[in-house]
Amino acid sequence: MDDLFTALEEARQRGDRAAQGNLHLRIGDSWMARGNWPAAQEAYQQAAALLSGEEQPRALCAALLHLGAVEAMTGNPHAAIAHLQDALPLAESLGDRGLQARIYGNLGIAHAAGQDYARAIEFHHQAMDIAIEIGDKVLEAQAQINLADGYYQSGSYTQALGFALVALDAVRAQKMPAAEVMTLEILGMIYARKLNMRKAAEYHQQAADLAARLGDVERQGMALANKALALEALTELEAARDAMQEAQALLRQVGSGYLAKTEKDLQRVLAALSSPPAPLPEGDG
Repeated sequence: MDDLFTALEEARQRGDRAAQGNLHLRIGDSWMARGNWPAAQEAYQQAAALLSGEEQPRALCAALLHLGAVEAMTGNPHAAIAHLQDALPLAESLGDRGLQARIYGNLGIAHAAGQDYARAIEFHHQAMDIAIEIGDKVLEAQAQINLADGYYQSGSYTQALGFALVALDAVRAQKMPAAEVMTLEILGMIYARKLNMRKAAEYHQQAADLAARLGDVERQGMALANKALALEALTELEAARDAMQEAQALLRQVGSGYLAKTEKDLQRVLAALSSPPAPLPEGDG
C-alpha cells in the first residue's frame, strides 16, 4: 500500500481531485481486503467526497457502493441505504446492469441489518432477476444466498430452505468455497429451526471442514459452535462439549467476538454433564 499513499501525496500536490478520489478508492479496497473496516470506510468517504462533481460517474458509483457495503457490515444500515440509493442512479446512467444488481444486493443486506426483512427480500429478488437477465452466475448465486438468509431471518423457513439448497448447488458449480461455507451454515441454522438437529449438525460439520481447508479459523470455530448447539439439543452432551471446546480454542486464537457466547454455552453443557442423572420412577411393587 506504500505505493498508493505515495501516489496519493503526489496527486494532492498537483491538486488532481479525480486522481486523489480514485486512489482513495483503491486504498479503501486494500483496507477492506485486510478486514480493516474503519480504515476502509474513511477511505471510501474521502473517495466519494473527492469524486463528487468530477466527471467520474463509475468511480463515484463504486465509492458509494463500497461505502454502503462497509456501513451495512458495521452496523450503520441507515447511512448505508442513503449511500446505496445515491449510487443507484449512477449505475442506471452507465447502463451497467451488473453494477445495479450489486447495489440492489447491498441494499438488501443493509435493510436486513435494519431488520426490515421484507424490503431486504424484495431487493435480493431484484438482484437475482438482473443476474439471470445478464447471465451472471456468480451474482445469481450470491442473490440466492442472500434470499436464503433473508427468508431465514424473517422466519419463512420453507422458502429459506429452497433458496439455500439451490444456492449450494450454484456455489459448488461456480467454485465459490467461501460462499459455500456460508451456505452450509445457513442450511444448518434452517434445519435447527425446523427441529431436524441431526441434519443441522451435519451441515455445520461440513461448513467447519471446508472452513478449515480454506484456513478460515473464525468460520471454522463458529460452525463447530453451531454444531455443538445442535448436539446439545439432541442431548449428546459429551459430543457437544468436545465440539464447543474445539470451537472455543479456535475462536480464542483469532480473538473472535463470538468467543463470549461460546464460552457461556460451554459452561451450560459442562453444568449439565456434572449434574446427577434424575432418579428413575419407582415401580408399583
